[in-house]
Amino acid sequence: MREIEEFFSDGDCVEFGANSRAYPYRLIAPTSDEADIVFATKWGCLFYALDVCGPPENLGLIFRYGLPNVHDLPWL
Repeated sequence: MREIEEFFSDGDCVEFGANSRAYPYRLIAPTSDEADIVFATKWGCLFYALDVCGPPENLGLIFRYGLPNVHDLPWL
């Protein structure tokens, strides 16, 4: 597990880079406690889907570019 975490968080991997913790997440809260949560890294695709389909029902969204910081994983 440690090797995987280091691969994604070492900063040398452009495709799988993780942003610093100071880079904010954006949230759309779910409408209920039983909703699913989706983590998205491609804002353009997400915004397009929201434009086409409207706001999600029974779904929460957490999004920002890049993979989550390893220290944020317990929260996510």
